[in-house]
Amino acid sequence: MKHKSFYQRILVGSILTVLMLLIISYSHRPLVWIPFATIVALIISASLLEFFQMAKNKGLYPKTELILTLSIVYFASWVFFYHTSLSPLLPSSVLLATLIAPFLVAFRRGEEPIKTISVSLFGFFYITLPLTCFYLINYYFPTEDAQSGPIWLLYLVLVTKVGDMMAYFIGSKLGEKKLAPKISPKKTLEGSLGGLLGSIVTSLIFSFTALEIGLFESILLGFVMGVLGQLGDLAESLLKRDAGVKDSSSLPGLGGVLDIVDSMIFTCPFIFLYLIHRWPECL
Repeated sequence: MKHKSFYQRILVGSILTVLMLLIISYSHRPLVWIPFATIVALIISASLLEFFQMAKNKGLYPKTELILTLSIVYFASWVFFYHTSLSPLLPSSVLLATLIAPFLVAFRRGEEPIKTISVSLFGFFYITLPLTCFYLINYYFPTEDAQSGPIWLLYLVLVTKVGDMMAYFIGSKLGEKKLAPKISPKKTLEGSLGGLLGSIVTSLIFSFTALEIGLFESILLGFVMGVLGQLGDLAESLLKRDAGVKDSSSLPGLGGVLDIVDSMIFTCPFIFLYLIHRWPECL
């Protein structure tokens, strides 16, 4: 049964990664941004719903419908900013509204406002903001250099997920020393090192083939991405353990949508900030 679960996870994860890579590759074709944006919005929405369900298992009462609606509006404001002439102030305005809205609701129905407001806003800042960067990276560069966005997004996905799968593979086969037994008993130091190596090697392959970044910078980026990816995985494991659940949902071989994207929650904003640092004129 253990081997079946291992190979099922590898198979399903590989299929989903290939599908995502294909979608990213065609995302700059005319009107393809619409289904691409829809997919990202669905991932954000599903991840939020799974997180809020975990919060409910802890006896908390997040404003699920409110934050879900505001998350979709926030994401849509960035989408339309990139593809129309809408004001760049719109996303910031939605962000401000998201901060205020739970308080306005609590003024009317103020049951345990500290817990309710905190868990509601945490869902937005933990999931919506980082995963929105997935879309922003893809369309970060101007039209004449449009393909650079998808290449960096492919870099983000592959460096993160190869590290994720290598950590799982090495940990399952060779892992002995526990990495964080109180948070995730199955994660091992050997798996963690294997994941870091996978991220660094993948980053180096991109530097030799698709991206104009130096050798040292490529190694450093791969290392940081590997660390952040594993931290994202551990962060979700921490929340699941506190909520008393094994998986965020019940997708075959993977658990839930949040289980799939958890390793990218920290790597998405990191790459977006890196692009701003390297090419601030494109912001």
